[in-house]
Amino acid sequence: MSGALHVARAAPLAALLCLSMACAQGSKMNDDVNARLVQAAVAAGWDADDVEIAAPGGIDARGCRFFTALHRTRMDAPALELAALPDGSVVVGGRDDEAAARILAACGTDADAIWWAEVVARFSAAAQGKVVKPRNEADIEAIAGMGGDYAPPSLDRGAGATTLRFFTIQYEPARAARVSATLSDAGTIDVSRVPVGAD
Repeated sequence: MSGALHVARAAPLAALLCLSMACAQGSKMNDDVNARLVQAAVAAGWDADDVEIAAPGGIDARGCRFFTALHRTRMDAPALELAALPDGSVVVGGRDDEAAARILAACGTDADAIWWAEVVARFSAAAQGKVVKPRNEADIEAIAGMGGDYAPPSLDRGAGATTLRFFTIQYEPARAARVSATLSDAGTIDVSRVPVGAD
């Protein structure tokens, strides 16, 4: 009886100990990731003391985790898009298209067109603007008013390359564009942007 009671009491204690160890390991991993994110922001020209890391959520997938670096004191400073890849490296958006290519190559194999569009819109220097999704009725109406013919994000997975097509929109002033991005099997990407109403 007392032996059974001792085991019953010990089991929850062991479980709590395991949970505590897991939490500690998870905390250390998060600290390591956070340090790499801050280092990437510093390499992009930010001051370490000014960097605040946020995790907007929504598109983390297949080992790729997405973050935004915000400036602590300058509310008008543009946010910096960051991604931690499965190999432990961190890429920074907005400087060129290489970051988007690396994310898509690492985590985009089974992803859908909207996920690809979100990555290209956030990390390509060429895309510019917010992805227009089928549920964004006001944005779709705005595109029609500019002379555009909206189509949802689409992927064409061909031999040797995958091509993504989608629309973006920006506000104040309102302007939209058709974006095309082709990722080769070799990992290179070509992104083009055509303003709606320009043709």
